Amino acid sequence: MKSILVVEDNTDIREYVALMLRIAGYDVIEAENGREALDRLERMQAIPCLLILDLMMPVMSGPELLQALSERRRLAHLPVVVLSAGGE
Repeated sequence: MKSILVVEDNTDIREYVALMLRIAGYDVIEAENGREALDRLERMQAIPCLLILDLMMPVMSGPELLQALSERRRLAHLPVVVLSAGGE
């Protein structure tokens, strides 16, 4: 089964996105911020097929996580979809 990592600090949004992906047949891994996501990715043997990423988060923001991914050969080519509820 293909897996997707959802990185979102808003619990309601993260759980809703994860639920919809599970219904669609994906294995979903969840993280509350970029640091947690990076830690999980570095421990995984199989990289997810996709990362769904919020931009504005505490601890490590979306842009900071993207920078960290680009610096790691194993994670640099992970497809990322950015989603953000910020703005007006």
